[in-house]
Amino acid sequence: LSSSGDLLQSPVKIGWSSSCRGDFTEMFAHHIITNLLVIGSSYSRYTRIGSMVFLVHDISDVPVDLSKLANFLKWKATTVVCFVS
Repeated sequence: LSSSGDLLQSPVKIGWSSSCRGDFTEMFAHHIITNLLVIGSSYSRYTRIGSMVFLVHDISDVPVDLSKLANFLKWKATTVVCFVS
């Protein structure tokens, strides 16, 4: 439930953010599609598929966030390593 709550509020949070980043459209579409997959799998009683969507979504956030952090700190080699992994 907490993951679905986070996914449901993410497009709203991104939409009303004071600073609009360059990947706004992609992130907005990403969260809408993820929400549709989870809600659709739950509605169709394919809860295992919805769980796998959550798993893939949460696991992929770790290297992406580390890459953003390394980019913010201007660590070019670390950014590439985190982004490729």
